[in-house]
Amino acid sequence: MKMAFKITKPGRIALLVTMLSFIALTQSIGSARISGIDLDIQNIKYEHDADQMVHFSIFVKNKGTESTESVSFGFDFGTGMGMGFAGPIVIKPGETKVFSLGSSYSESGKFVVTANVYTDGDVNLKNNLETAIVNIK
Repeated sequence: MKMAFKITKPGRIALLVTMLSFIALTQSIGSARISGIDLDIQNIKYEHDADQMVHFSIFVKNKGTESTESVSFGFDFGTGMGMGFAGPIVIKPGETKVFSLGSSYSESGKFVVTANVYTDGDVNLKNNLETAIVNIK
């Protein structure tokens, strides 16, 4: 396919080239994966029911190029109670898994909850920890 450009002003071609370069760069950055395993906690969501029970959903994505074989997961509910587990959990490259947990809160207030995830070979530990503020009324 042939493409023809009519140059009317010198500044317009420079702007066009700059825009095309920016588009190509942002597409390559957005689709680039880290070589190896890279677990990333994307989000912590919660729902609070009338029984003072809070249900948490933690979204973990593997942004790497290799699958996990096992995952260790820790969670601090912000009440002095924490929990952790490990298991043979497979998260494929590009896949997001949702971990569901729950805790009861006997009093109202704001609580800082923390989730962390780890697997052997994770090449980017900076995105393995996430916090959220839970407001219990």
